[in-house]
Amino acid sequence: MAAKKPQQSLQALLHDLTNPDYRVRRNAARDLGYLGDRRALDALVVALKDKTVTVRSRAIVALRRIADPRAIEPLVHQITDPRCHIHRPAYETLLSFGVAALPALLQALQDSNAKLRAVAAHALGELRDPRAVEPLLQVLGDPVPHVRKNATIALRLLKDRRAVEPLITRLDDPDPDICILAALALGDLGDRRAIAPLESLLAKPYQSATTYEMVTRSLQRLRTYLEQQA
Repeated sequence: MAAKKPQQSLQALLHDLTNPDYRVRRNAARDLGYLGDRRALDALVVALKDKTVTVRSRAIVALRRIADPRAIEPLVHQITDPRCHIHRPAYETLLSFGVAALPALLQALQDSNAKLRAVAAHALGELRDPRAVEPLLQVLGDPVPHVRKNATIALRLLKDRRAVEPLITRLDDPDPDICILAALALGDLGDRRAIAPLESLLAKPYQSATTYEMVTRSLQRLRTYLEQQA
């Protein structure tokens, strides 16, 4: 069912967005989204810093409805919020902008905040834009495991063979989860350069059962693909 247009004017809703009562602010943010008027953007961006979570979450949804790319940069700073009512809709809203969000996410990939780098890496994978490949390769060696992990996941989604050699280096990552993710990505890329490193990883002693199983599957998938292409 289509949302009903609010009865109040833009100016009245903007005024309500500063009301001391959070319920009035919350409803104003919601109705500004339904109104869809880009003139509300600045006020909604300010509402992203509201002390009440529900006001902030309604402002994020409203910004998605208005779909003005000027909201991208402010939204980037919401994707690391610990509350799912904030970071989840902010992340989804960023992705809804498509490649328009690429520059802001690439900048976030270089941020000093490791959590922001990690979330940005994941989002870049979901955008599937090849321009993100080289920046993601640069953070494969990030000192924070979660950043390396998400960069590996993103490169698997991008399926670009420029990532083959860098991903091979991650087979020796001190984090076993990253080793597995790198192996899975290499299995998907279909490049024979990965066969020997994957075989070497399987031959190492004291592998966990999960690592052995995942690497074996990846190697089988890669060999099957290369046989089909022969």
